[in-house]
Amino acid sequence: MRRVEIRLSRQELSDLMAMMRMWLDEHRVEPSVFTSHDVEGGVLVRIEFPRTSEAEAFAARFGGRLTGPAGAAAEELGRGILPSALPRDLVG
Repeated sequence: MRRVEIRLSRQELSDLMAMMRMWLDEHRVEPSVFTSHDVEGGVLVRIEFPRTSEAEAFAARFGGRLTGPAGAAAEELGRGILPSALPRDLVG
């Protein structure tokens, strides 16, 4: 399992969460765990994926960082989906 962490601003939280949900649905990806925690200046979202390729693609799209063990899926290649219209100063 791979975990992605993304820091979001509180002002854009609902819009960005909706974008994440749409991305997950469009790519037919079902995360294993989806949690959020209040942190200074925003919200830290943690999403765990069963496949490394899904975690890498999600992290690339939303400016997140991969954390946690790679497990058996470490050999998978990411799909390379790049961020498009997501403001970089809101996440990361």
